[in-house]
Amino acid sequence: SLGTFLILWHIAHARECGLPHVYLGYWIGDCSKMSYKTRFQPLEALSADGWRDMQDTD
Repeated sequence: SLGTFLILWHIAHARECGLPHVYLGYWIGDCSKMSYKTRFQPLEALSADGWRDMQDTD
């Protein structure tokens, strides 16, 4: 999908720039159209308590 392609491009670009992280942008857990983002691990989400691990979100 286009979303997956863009994430892969962002990962490659981040590596070229020496960046340790890639921000995948806005995500709604109940939205099936955004579920492709969970295939990229490790995955973290920002909550009121700070960043939290989102492993195995499928």
